[in-house]
Amino acid sequence: PKEADSLVLDITKQVDSLEGVMKTLLSSCAALVANAFTYSSSLQEFTAKYQDVVRSEETAVNHSLEHSNVSGNQLVKVLQSMGGTFTRWSELQGEEPKILERLLQEILKYEHACVLKLKELLKLRKEIIRCHEKALETKIKRDREKTTLENSGRMDKVKKLEAKLQEDRERVQITYDHALFMTKGLFFSEIDRFAARKVQGLNEMMGSLSSAFDAHTKQMQEMWAGSMQLLHTRRT
Repeated sequence: PKEADSLVLDITKQVDSLEGVMKTLLSSCAALVANAFTYSSSLQEFTAKYQDVVRSEETAVNHSLEHSNVSGNQLVKVLQSMGGTFTRWSELQGEEPKILERLLQEILKYEHACVLKLKELLKLRKEIIRCHEKALETKIKRDREKTTLENSGRMDKVKKLEAKLQEDRERVQITYDHALFMTKGLFFSEIDRFAARKVQGLNEMMGSLSSAFDAHTKQMQEMWAGSMQLLHTRRT
């Protein structure tokens, strides 16, 4: 396309900026996942400690006097019911960090990798153009040397130089074709794919994440609703 260098400069600035903010986002996401795992682990520990309380009360009731068994048994049933709720809560909460890790963090890592890939492509294009510029500089320098030799009548050396000049011309053409192909073909096709794929990828990520958390939330709601129902049953 026309104004390719200007467009590439704009894209380079955008990619550099995007790479920086995505790196920060990934750091924040890593903290989010780590905190979710910590919370899940803490809830598992709490559940385990709570079961110790249940077992302690069960032992106490089994060894208590007969007249206290009625209220003691009622207490144990309540504790066991609560323990079941806490266990289910812990199980469900253990899924949340996995959802965040697989459907958020890993996708963002992939998106960041795609940005880095495009950044490398920009760098490669710059290197290719620099190769062409160097080839052109060498040819110009050799052309001047040839002119000087011709003006001084040293045709024997001109003839020897001609072979190198031919190599220079071929190198200039090859590097020019490479740079042109990189800019008009692969390069801009890759940019188009990058933009289109990013939109698709992010939409798919949010779809999967939303679906997973929707199902997770429903399970949580069912668990707490069941707990409330049990509490209501015990009171009536």
